[in-house]
Amino acid sequence: MIKTNEKDLKEKEASNQMGKKKPNFMVRLLSIRLLFALHLFAFLSVSGLLTLIWALTIEGQNYFFWPVYAIFGWGFGIGFHAITYLMYNDINKYLAEVRRKSTFSVLYVYHLFFYTLINVFLFIIDISTFGIWFFYWPLLLWGIGFGVHSLGFFTWERSLNKAANKLKTKHPDFEPKIIKKRAIYQLTNLWVLLAHILYFIIVSILLYSLNAYFWREQIQTLLESTLFWGTFLGVHTFGFYLFFYNNIMRKILKGLVLHVVIYASMNSWMMYFNLNQSPNVIWFYYPLILWGIAIVIHTFVYLKWCTVKNDALTLVTNQFGNTFDKYYLDSKANRYLFWKWGLLTHIAIWICGIVMIGINLTIMREDISLLTYSALGWLIGVSIHGGCFIVVFKNVQRFLSWTAILHICAFISSSILMIAINILNPGFPWSAIAIFGWGIGLGLHVILAKFT
Repeated sequence: MIKTNEKDLKEKEASNQMGKKKPNFMVRLLSIRLLFALHLFAFLSVSGLLTLIWALTIEGQNYFFWPVYAIFGWGFGIGFHAITYLMYNDINKYLAEVRRKSTFSVLYVYHLFFYTLINVFLFIIDISTFGIWFFYWPLLLWGIGFGVHSLGFFTWERSLNKAANKLKTKHPDFEPKIIKKRAIYQLTNLWVLLAHILYFIIVSILLYSLNAYFWREQIQTLLESTLFWGTFLGVHTFGFYLFFYNNIMRKILKGLVLHVVIYASMNSWMMYFNLNQSPNVIWFYYPLILWGIAIVIHTFVYLKWCTVKNDALTLVTNQFGNTFDKYYLDSKANRYLFWKWGLLTHIAIWICGIVMIGINLTIMREDISLLTYSALGWLIGVSIHGGCFIVVFKNVQRFLSWTAILHICAFISSSILMIAINILNPGFPWSAIAIFGWGIGLGLHVILAKFT
Protein backbone atom coordinates (compact mmCIF):
# COMPACT_ATOMS: atom_id res chain seq x y z
CA MET A 1 0.00 0.00 0.00
CA ILE A 2 1.27 3.50 -0.85
CA LYS A 3 1.26 5.77 2.20
CA THR A 4 0.85 9.51 2.15
CA ASN A 5 2.81 12.00 4.24
CA GLU A 6 0.32 12.94 6.97
CA LYS A 7 2.01 16.24 7.75
CA ASP A 8 1.93 17.37 4.13
CA LEU A 9 -1.66 16.18 3.85
CA LYS A 10 -2.82 18.17 6.85
CA GLU A 11 -1.01 21.29 5.68
CA LYS A 12 -2.63 20.98 2.26
CA GLU A 13 -6.09 20.40 3.69
CA ALA A 14 -5.68 23.33 6.10
CA SER A 15 -4.73 25.63 3.25
CA ASN A 16 -7.81 24.46 1.37
CA GLN A 17 -9.96 25.45 4.31
CA MET A 18 -8.43 28.92 4.25
CA GLY A 19 -9.41 29.38 0.61
CA LYS A 20 -5.86 28.88 -0.72
CA LYS A 21 -6.46 25.61 -2.52
CA LYS A 22 -3.70 24.70 -4.93
CA PRO A 23 -4.60 23.66 -8.49
CA ASN A 24 -4.33 19.99 -9.34
CA PHE A 25 -1.15 18.29 -10.51
CA MET A 26 -1.85 18.71 -14.24
CA VAL A 27 -2.57 22.44 -13.93
CA ARG A 28 0.59 22.98 -11.88
CA LEU A 29 2.57 21.06 -14.49
CA LEU A 30 1.18 23.15 -17.36
CA SER A 31 1.89 26.33 -15.40
CA ILE A 32 5.66 25.79 -15.28
CA ARG A 33 7.39 28.52 -17.33
CA LEU A 34 10.18 26.28 -18.65
CA LEU A 35 7.76 23.57 -19.81
CA PHE A 36 5.60 26.11 -21.63
CA ALA A 37 8.64 27.73 -23.25
CA LEU A 38 9.87 24.34 -24.50
CA HIS A 39 6.40 23.45 -25.81
CA LEU A 40 6.06 26.79 -27.61
CA PHE A 41 9.55 26.52 -29.09
CA ALA A 42 8.86 22.99 -30.37
CA PHE A 43 5.53 24.08 -31.87
CA LEU A 44 6.99 27.10 -33.68
CA SER A 45 10.08 25.18 -34.84
CA VAL A 46 8.17 22.21 -36.25
CA SER A 47 5.54 24.48 -37.84
CA GLY A 48 8.32 26.51 -39.46
CA LEU A 49 10.04 23.35 -40.69
CA LEU A 50 6.83 22.00 -42.23
CA THR A 51 6.21 25.36 -43.91
CA LEU A 52 9.74 25.31 -45.35
CA ILE A 53 9.24 21.78 -46.67
CA TRP A 54 5.96 22.86 -48.27
CA ALA A 55 7.60 25.89 -49.90
CA LEU A 56 10.46 23.82 -51.32
CA THR A 57 8.27 21.02 -52.66
CA ILE A 58 5.57 22.99 -54.47
CA GLU A 59 4.91 21.38 -57.82
CA GLY A 60 3.01 22.92 -60.71
CA GLN A 61 -0.21 24.59 -59.69
CA ASN A 62 -0.59 22.66 -56.45
CA TYR A 63 -0.19 25.45 -53.90
CA PHE A 64 -2.38 23.94 -51.16
CA PHE A 65 -0.80 24.73 -47.80
CA TRP A 66 -0.93 21.21 -46.29
CA PRO A 67 1.01 22.12 -43.06
CA VAL A 68 -2.18 23.83 -41.92
CA TYR A 69 -3.47 20.47 -40.65
CA ALA A 70 -0.47 19.85 -38.41
CA ILE A 71 -0.33 23.48 -37.27
CA PHE A 72 -4.01 23.54 -36.33
CA GLY A 73 -3.93 20.08 -34.77
CA TRP A 74 -0.98 20.92 -32.55
CA GLY A 75 -2.42 24.41 -32.09
CA PHE A 76 -5.25 22.97 -30.00
CA GLY A 77 -2.72 21.67 -27.51
CA ILE A 78 -0.43 24.74 -27.46
CA GLY A 79 -3.44 27.04 -27.11
CA PHE A 80 -4.77 25.06 -24.15
CA HIS A 81 -1.30 25.14 -22.62
CA ALA A 82 -0.94 28.89 -23.21
CA ILE A 83 -4.30 29.71 -21.60
CA THR A 84 -3.45 27.60 -18.55
CA TYR A 85 0.00 29.18 -18.26
CA LEU A 86 -1.33 32.74 -18.49
CA MET A 87 -4.31 32.11 -16.23
CA TYR A 88 -2.68 30.26 -13.35
CA ASN A 89 0.47 32.38 -13.19
CA ASP A 90 -1.53 35.64 -13.05
CA ILE A 91 0.28 36.88 -16.16
CA ASN A 92 -2.93 38.02 -17.84
CA LYS A 93 -5.02 40.12 -15.47
CA TYR A 94 -8.38 39.29 -17.08
CA LEU A 95 -7.76 35.53 -17.12
CA ALA A 96 -6.57 35.66 -13.51
CA GLU A 97 -9.82 37.38 -12.50
CA VAL A 98 -11.86 34.79 -14.39
CA ARG A 99 -9.99 32.01 -12.62
CA ARG A 100 -10.95 33.40 -9.22
CA LYS A 101 -14.67 33.55 -10.06
CA SER A 102 -15.57 29.87 -10.49
CA THR A 103 -14.81 26.68 -12.35
CA PHE A 104 -17.80 27.50 -14.59
CA SER A 105 -16.02 30.67 -15.75
CA VAL A 106 -12.66 28.92 -16.21
CA LEU A 107 -14.30 26.27 -18.38
CA TYR A 108 -15.91 29.00 -20.48
CA VAL A 109 -12.48 30.36 -21.45
CA TYR A 110 -11.40 26.91 -22.64
CA HIS A 111 -14.80 26.40 -24.30
CA LEU A 112 -14.46 29.68 -26.22
CA PHE A 113 -10.98 28.74 -27.42
CA PHE A 114 -11.88 25.25 -28.63
CA TYR A 115 -15.21 26.29 -30.15
CA THR A 116 -13.56 29.05 -32.20
CA LEU A 117 -10.46 27.16 -33.28
CA ILE A 118 -12.12 23.84 -34.11
CA ASN A 119 -14.86 25.46 -36.17
CA VAL A 120 -12.30 27.52 -38.10
CA PHE A 121 -10.38 24.28 -38.71
CA LEU A 122 -13.50 22.52 -39.99
CA PHE A 123 -14.21 25.45 -42.30
CA ILE A 124 -10.69 25.18 -43.72
CA ILE A 125 -11.21 21.45 -44.29
CA ASP A 126 -14.44 22.20 -46.14
CA ILE A 127 -12.73 24.73 -48.39
CA SER A 128 -9.71 22.54 -49.10
CA THR A 129 -11.60 19.33 -49.91
CA PHE A 130 -14.33 20.87 -52.10
CA GLY A 131 -16.68 18.11 -51.04
CA ILE A 132 -19.99 18.22 -49.20
CA TRP A 133 -20.15 21.31 -46.99
CA PHE A 134 -20.65 20.30 -43.38
CA PHE A 135 -18.88 22.91 -41.20
CA TYR A 136 -22.13 24.70 -40.37
CA TRP A 137 -23.57 21.66 -38.54
CA PRO A 138 -21.06 21.65 -35.65
CA LEU A 139 -20.98 25.45 -35.79
CA LEU A 140 -24.74 25.62 -35.17
CA LEU A 141 -25.34 22.57 -32.96
CA TRP A 142 -22.30 23.13 -30.78
CA GLY A 143 -23.21 26.81 -30.87
CA ILE A 144 -26.38 26.09 -28.89
CA GLY A 145 -24.41 24.84 -25.91
CA PHE A 146 -21.77 27.52 -26.35
CA GLY A 147 -24.45 30.20 -26.47
CA VAL A 148 -25.97 29.01 -23.19
CA HIS A 149 -22.51 28.85 -21.63
CA SER A 150 -21.82 32.39 -22.85
CA LEU A 151 -25.06 33.70 -21.38
CA GLY A 152 -24.24 32.05 -18.07
CA PHE A 153 -20.71 33.48 -18.11
CA PHE A 154 -21.72 37.09 -18.76
CA THR A 155 -24.54 37.03 -16.19
CA TRP A 156 -22.61 34.98 -13.63
CA GLU A 157 -21.98 37.58 -10.92
CA ARG A 158 -25.53 38.90 -10.89
CA SER A 159 -27.08 35.42 -10.96
CA LEU A 160 -24.70 34.14 -8.27
CA ASN A 161 -25.52 37.02 -5.91
CA LYS A 162 -29.23 36.47 -6.46
CA ALA A 163 -28.97 32.72 -5.77
CA ALA A 164 -26.77 33.33 -2.72
CA ASN A 165 -29.24 35.84 -1.26
CA LYS A 166 -32.09 33.36 -1.61
CA LEU A 167 -30.09 30.63 0.07
CA LYS A 168 -29.07 33.02 2.84
CA THR A 169 -32.74 33.75 3.51
CA LYS A 170 -33.59 30.04 3.69
CA HIS A 171 -30.51 29.07 5.68
CA PRO A 172 -29.42 32.05 7.82
CA ASP A 173 -27.25 29.79 10.00
CA PHE A 174 -24.99 28.71 7.10
CA GLU A 175 -21.51 30.17 6.77
CA PRO A 176 -20.88 32.50 3.78
CA LYS A 177 -18.48 30.04 2.12
CA ILE A 178 -21.10 27.28 2.29
CA ILE A 179 -23.75 29.62 0.88
CA LYS A 180 -21.45 30.55 -2.01
CA LYS A 181 -20.54 26.93 -2.72
CA ARG A 182 -24.19 25.86 -2.84
CA ALA A 183 -25.13 28.85 -4.97
CA ILE A 184 -22.41 28.00 -7.50
CA TYR A 185 -23.56 24.37 -7.58
CA GLN A 186 -27.20 25.37 -8.10
CA LEU A 187 -26.39 27.94 -10.78
CA THR A 188 -24.16 25.53 -12.71
CA ASN A 189 -26.87 22.87 -12.71
CA LEU A 190 -29.44 25.45 -13.86
CA TRP A 191 -27.40 26.35 -16.95
CA VAL A 192 -26.82 22.67 -17.75
CA LEU A 193 -30.59 22.08 -17.55
CA LEU A 194 -31.33 25.11 -19.76
CA ALA A 195 -28.85 23.85 -22.34
CA HIS A 196 -30.50 20.42 -22.25
CA ILE A 197 -33.98 21.92 -22.79
CA LEU A 198 -32.76 24.11 -25.64
CA TYR A 199 -31.03 21.20 -27.36
CA PHE A 200 -34.16 19.06 -27.05
CA ILE A 201 -36.38 21.73 -28.65
CA ILE A 202 -34.04 22.76 -31.48
CA VAL A 203 -32.85 19.26 -32.41
CA SER A 204 -36.44 17.94 -32.37
CA ILE A 205 -37.60 20.74 -34.68
CA LEU A 206 -34.64 20.11 -36.97
CA LEU A 207 -35.19 16.34 -37.16
CA TYR A 208 -38.92 16.61 -37.87
CA SER A 209 -38.25 19.26 -40.52
CA LEU A 210 -35.67 17.05 -42.25
CA ASN A 211 -38.06 14.12 -42.05
CA ALA A 212 -40.82 16.11 -43.74
CA TYR A 213 -38.55 16.95 -46.70
CA PHE A 214 -36.27 13.91 -47.03
CA TRP A 215 -37.02 10.81 -44.96
CA ARG A 216 -40.82 10.74 -44.58
CA GLU A 217 -41.03 7.06 -43.61
CA GLN A 218 -38.99 7.47 -40.38
CA ILE A 219 -41.77 9.09 -38.35
CA GLN A 220 -42.21 6.16 -35.91
CA THR A 221 -38.50 6.08 -35.13
CA LEU A 222 -38.51 9.85 -34.64
CA LEU A 223 -41.47 9.65 -32.28
CA GLU A 224 -39.76 6.94 -30.22
CA SER A 225 -36.53 8.94 -30.10
CA THR A 226 -38.37 12.11 -29.09
CA LEU A 227 -40.32 10.37 -26.33
CA PHE A 228 -37.18 8.63 -25.04
CA TRP A 229 -35.19 11.87 -24.95
CA GLY A 230 -38.22 13.64 -23.48
CA THR A 231 -38.32 11.07 -20.68
CA PHE A 232 -34.66 11.68 -19.91
CA LEU A 233 -35.20 15.45 -19.98
CA GLY A 234 -38.19 15.07 -17.68
CA VAL A 235 -36.10 13.10 -15.18
CA HIS A 236 -33.37 15.76 -15.42
CA THR A 237 -35.90 18.53 -14.71
CA PHE A 238 -37.47 16.58 -11.86
CA GLY A 239 -34.05 15.97 -10.30
CA PHE A 240 -33.22 19.69 -10.50
CA TYR A 241 -36.49 20.61 -8.81
CA LEU A 242 -36.06 17.92 -6.19
CA PHE A 243 -32.59 18.97 -5.06
CA PHE A 244 -32.88 22.75 -5.36
CA TYR A 245 -36.52 23.64 -4.73
CA ASN A 246 -37.98 20.85 -2.57
CA ASN A 247 -37.48 21.80 1.07
CA ILE A 248 -39.57 18.99 2.57
CA MET A 249 -37.51 15.87 1.86
CA ARG A 250 -34.13 15.14 3.36
CA LYS A 251 -31.24 14.98 0.90
CA ILE A 252 -30.79 11.20 1.33
CA LEU A 253 -34.48 10.64 0.52
CA LYS A 254 -34.23 12.91 -2.53
CA GLY A 255 -31.42 10.76 -3.87
CA LEU A 256 -33.44 7.57 -3.38
CA VAL A 257 -36.58 9.03 -4.99
CA LEU A 258 -34.62 10.24 -8.02
CA HIS A 259 -32.90 6.85 -8.28
CA VAL A 260 -36.27 5.04 -8.29
CA VAL A 261 -37.68 7.42 -10.92
CA ILE A 262 -34.66 6.87 -13.20
CA TYR A 263 -34.86 3.10 -12.64
CA ALA A 264 -38.56 2.92 -13.49
CA SER A 265 -38.40 5.17 -16.56
CA MET A 266 -35.24 3.70 -18.13
CA ASN A 267 -36.24 0.08 -17.53
CA SER A 268 -39.67 0.75 -19.02
CA TRP A 269 -38.01 1.98 -22.20
CA MET A 270 -35.57 -0.94 -22.31
CA MET A 271 -38.46 -3.35 -21.94
CA TYR A 272 -40.34 -1.57 -24.75
CA PHE A 273 -37.36 -1.62 -27.14
CA ASN A 274 -36.62 -5.27 -26.35
CA LEU A 275 -40.16 -6.52 -26.91
CA ASN A 276 -40.75 -4.42 -30.03
CA GLN A 277 -37.42 -4.62 -31.83
CA SER A 278 -35.94 -7.99 -30.82
CA PRO A 279 -38.66 -10.12 -29.17
CA ASN A 280 -36.79 -13.34 -29.97
CA VAL A 281 -33.90 -12.39 -27.67
CA ILE A 282 -35.15 -11.37 -24.24
CA TRP A 283 -32.55 -9.34 -22.35
CA PHE A 284 -34.44 -6.61 -20.47
CA TYR A 285 -34.52 -8.64 -17.24
CA TYR A 286 -30.75 -8.17 -16.83
CA PRO A 287 -30.88 -4.42 -16.07
CA LEU A 288 -34.24 -4.90 -14.34
CA ILE A 289 -32.78 -7.36 -11.81
CA LEU A 290 -29.21 -6.12 -11.50
CA TRP A 291 -30.15 -2.45 -11.26
CA GLY A 292 -32.89 -3.53 -8.85
CA ILE A 293 -30.17 -4.77 -6.49
CA ALA A 294 -28.78 -1.23 -6.41
CA ILE A 295 -32.25 0.11 -5.57
CA VAL A 296 -32.61 -2.39 -2.70
CA ILE A 297 -29.20 -1.46 -1.25
CA HIS A 298 -29.93 2.26 -1.69
CA THR A 299 -33.20 1.76 0.21
CA PHE A 300 -31.37 -0.10 2.98
CA VAL A 301 -28.87 2.77 3.32
CA TYR A 302 -31.74 5.26 3.53
CA LEU A 303 -33.49 3.27 6.27
CA LYS A 304 -30.24 2.91 8.23
CA TRP A 305 -28.96 6.38 7.40
CA CYS A 306 -28.58 7.69 10.94
CA THR A 307 -26.44 4.71 11.92
CA VAL A 308 -24.23 4.61 8.81
CA LYS A 309 -23.77 8.40 8.81
CA ASN A 310 -22.78 8.50 12.47
CA ASP A 311 -20.28 5.68 11.92
CA ALA A 312 -18.79 7.54 8.94
CA LEU A 313 -18.56 10.81 10.91
CA THR A 314 -16.81 8.99 13.73
CA LEU A 315 -14.33 7.50 11.28
CA VAL A 316 -13.42 10.79 9.56
CA THR A 317 -13.31 12.64 12.88
CA ASN A 318 -10.83 10.10 14.23
CA GLN A 319 -8.86 10.41 11.01
CA PHE A 320 -8.65 14.23 10.93
CA GLY A 321 -9.33 15.17 14.55
CA ASN A 322 -10.37 18.78 15.20
CA THR A 323 -8.33 20.17 12.31
CA PHE A 324 -11.39 20.88 10.17
CA ASP A 325 -14.85 22.32 10.65
CA LYS A 326 -18.11 20.40 10.85
CA TYR A 327 -19.12 21.10 7.25
CA TYR A 328 -15.84 19.75 5.89
CA LEU A 329 -16.05 16.59 8.01
CA ASP A 330 -19.66 16.08 6.91
CA SER A 331 -18.69 16.30 3.23
CA LYS A 332 -15.82 13.86 3.85
CA ALA A 333 -18.21 11.43 5.53
CA ASN A 334 -20.68 11.65 2.62
CA ARG A 335 -17.87 11.01 0.15
CA TYR A 336 -16.71 7.99 2.10
CA LEU A 337 -20.25 6.57 2.28
CA PHE A 338 -20.83 7.11 -1.44
CA TRP A 339 -17.75 5.11 -2.41
CA LYS A 340 -18.20 2.44 0.28
CA TRP A 341 -21.80 1.60 -0.55
CA GLY A 342 -21.19 2.08 -4.25
CA LEU A 343 -18.45 -0.57 -4.08
CA LEU A 344 -20.62 -2.97 -2.04
CA THR A 345 -23.41 -2.51 -4.58
CA HIS A 346 -21.03 -3.17 -7.46
CA ILE A 347 -19.80 -6.38 -5.81
CA ALA A 348 -23.37 -7.58 -5.20
CA ILE A 349 -24.36 -6.83 -8.81
CA TRP A 350 -21.20 -8.57 -10.06
CA ILE A 351 -21.95 -11.76 -8.10
CA CYS A 352 -25.61 -11.82 -9.13
CA GLY A 353 -24.72 -11.02 -12.75
CA ILE A 354 -22.24 -13.88 -12.97
CA VAL A 355 -24.85 -16.26 -11.53
CA MET A 356 -27.41 -15.09 -14.12
CA ILE A 357 -24.92 -15.49 -16.97
CA GLY A 358 -24.03 -18.98 -15.72
CA ILE A 359 -27.71 -19.98 -15.62
CA ASN A 360 -28.22 -18.69 -19.17
CA LEU A 361 -25.16 -20.56 -20.46
CA THR A 362 -26.44 -23.76 -18.83
CA ILE A 363 -29.95 -23.37 -20.28
CA MET A 364 -28.56 -22.68 -23.76
CA ARG A 365 -26.09 -25.58 -23.33
CA GLU A 366 -23.12 -23.36 -24.08
CA ASP A 367 -19.57 -23.95 -22.89
CA ILE A 368 -19.63 -23.02 -19.21
CA SER A 369 -15.96 -22.03 -19.40
CA LEU A 370 -17.15 -18.86 -21.15
CA LEU A 371 -18.31 -17.74 -17.71
CA THR A 372 -14.64 -17.28 -16.77
CA TYR A 373 -14.22 -14.46 -19.29
CA SER A 374 -17.32 -12.64 -18.03
CA ALA A 375 -16.44 -13.09 -14.36
CA LEU A 376 -12.79 -12.07 -14.60
CA GLY A 377 -13.35 -9.36 -17.20
CA TRP A 378 -15.97 -7.73 -15.01
CA LEU A 379 -13.66 -8.21 -12.00
CA ILE A 380 -11.29 -5.63 -13.55
CA GLY A 381 -13.97 -2.95 -13.20
CA VAL A 382 -14.79 -4.08 -9.65
CA SER A 383 -11.12 -3.99 -8.63
CA ILE A 384 -10.61 -0.47 -10.04
CA HIS A 385 -13.77 0.57 -8.17
CA GLY A 386 -12.17 -0.92 -5.05
CA GLY A 387 -9.03 1.10 -5.74
CA CYS A 388 -11.12 4.27 -5.84
CA PHE A 389 -12.57 3.36 -2.44
CA ILE A 390 -9.05 2.84 -1.03
CA VAL A 391 -8.04 6.28 -2.32
CA VAL A 392 -11.03 7.87 -0.58
CA PHE A 393 -10.70 5.79 2.60
CA LYS A 394 -6.99 6.59 2.96
CA ASN A 395 -7.55 10.17 1.75
CA VAL A 396 -4.77 9.89 -0.83
CA GLN A 397 -4.31 13.31 -2.40
CA ARG A 398 -1.17 13.16 -4.51
CA PHE A 399 -1.69 12.48 -8.20
CA LEU A 400 1.07 9.87 -8.59
CA SER A 401 -0.03 8.07 -5.41
CA TRP A 402 -3.70 7.62 -6.20
CA THR A 403 -3.05 6.78 -9.84
CA ALA A 404 -0.51 4.16 -8.67
CA ILE A 405 -3.16 2.55 -6.47
CA LEU A 406 -5.59 2.33 -9.39
CA HIS A 407 -2.75 1.06 -11.59
CA ILE A 408 -2.00 -1.75 -9.11
CA CYS A 409 -5.67 -2.78 -8.96
CA ALA A 410 -5.96 -2.85 -12.75
CA PHE A 411 -2.68 -4.78 -13.09
CA ILE A 412 -3.61 -7.52 -10.60
CA SER A 413 -7.12 -8.14 -11.94
CA SER A 414 -6.03 -7.97 -15.59
CA SER A 415 -3.17 -10.37 -14.90
CA ILE A 416 -5.61 -12.88 -13.41
CA LEU A 417 -7.75 -12.64 -16.56
CA MET A 418 -4.76 -13.08 -18.88
CA ILE A 419 -3.54 -16.14 -16.96
CA ALA A 420 -7.03 -17.67 -17.09
CA ILE A 421 -7.30 -17.08 -20.85
CA ASN A 422 -3.85 -18.59 -21.35
CA ILE A 423 -4.80 -21.68 -19.31
CA LEU A 424 -8.10 -22.16 -21.17
CA ASN A 425 -6.27 -21.78 -24.47
CA PRO A 426 -3.00 -23.63 -23.80
CA GLY A 427 0.00 -23.05 -25.96
CA PHE A 428 2.63 -20.35 -25.91
CA PRO A 429 2.72 -18.70 -22.44
CA TRP A 430 2.14 -15.19 -23.78
CA SER A 431 0.50 -14.05 -20.52
CA ALA A 432 3.85 -14.21 -18.68
CA ILE A 433 5.42 -11.81 -21.18
CA ALA A 434 2.47 -9.44 -21.06
CA ILE A 435 2.37 -9.43 -17.25
CA PHE A 436 6.13 -8.96 -16.89
CA GLY A 437 6.20 -6.16 -19.46
CA TRP A 438 3.31 -4.35 -17.80
CA GLY A 439 4.96 -4.95 -14.42
CA ILE A 440 7.98 -2.90 -15.50
CA GLY A 441 5.78 0.12 -16.16
CA LEU A 442 3.88 -0.45 -12.93
CA GLY A 443 7.13 -0.68 -10.98
CA LEU A 444 8.31 2.66 -12.37
CA HIS A 445 4.95 4.20 -11.47
CA VAL A 446 5.13 2.93 -7.88
CA ILE A 447 8.74 4.12 -7.48
CA LEU A 448 7.80 7.61 -8.71
CA ALA A 449 4.82 7.68 -6.34
CA LYS A 450 6.94 6.55 -3.42
CA PHE A 451 9.98 8.77 -3.82
CA THR A 452 8.70 12.01 -5.39
